Amino acid sequence: MKRGWLVLWLALAPAFGQMKMAANAPVIPVIKAPPPGSGLGALEKNFDDNLQITGMPDRVQLRGFTRGLRLDDYGAIFTAEVDLVAAPTLNPFQTSIAPQQVGEVHRRKLVNLPLLRKTMRDMMMVSANTLTGLAPEGHIVVAVRLAYQSWEQREGLPAQIVMRATRQDALAGQIQTTEDQ
Repeated sequence: MKRGWLVLWLALAPAFGQMKMAANAPVIPVIKAPPPGSGLGALEKNFDDNLQITGMPDRVQLRGFTRGLRLDDYGAIFTAEVDLVAAPTLNPFQTSIAPQQVGEVHRRKLVNLPLLRKTMRDMMMVSANTLTGLAPEGHIVVAVRLAYQSWEQREGLPAQIVMRATRQDALAGQIQTTEDQ
């Protein structure tokens, strides 16, 4: 029996060691890219993987999978929906959100917003490097809708962020960003 507890403890030790990270500042993810010439499916999965580590340990929450479309005579478009942090939800057991919780969720979302922008920008660069079959003047668009609950404070938080560039401009880091309130 003692051996079973030892095995369990050793298996969980790495998880307990990582718990210290929660007190640290958010981690800026290192974007890992699929190999050049990969298809849209590889980029979709790559975007999901990178969005999920944005803001660690208080990370961005994916609301479904990234979707990519290739349009003839235009380029590639990727869309995703995220919540900037995991926030409490109204339900039969929690019928209201305390004002201090509202403020704390808003503060946490403001912390993750620039990290999401950086991840999206990096994703534009990865797309430009990966979509080698796309003409230099072909367009790349990465659009992210942000999810909110009815009780949330939205000041300073956009409804969506859209980044776009031609493939050659994205490779040069010249990316246009628009944010809708």
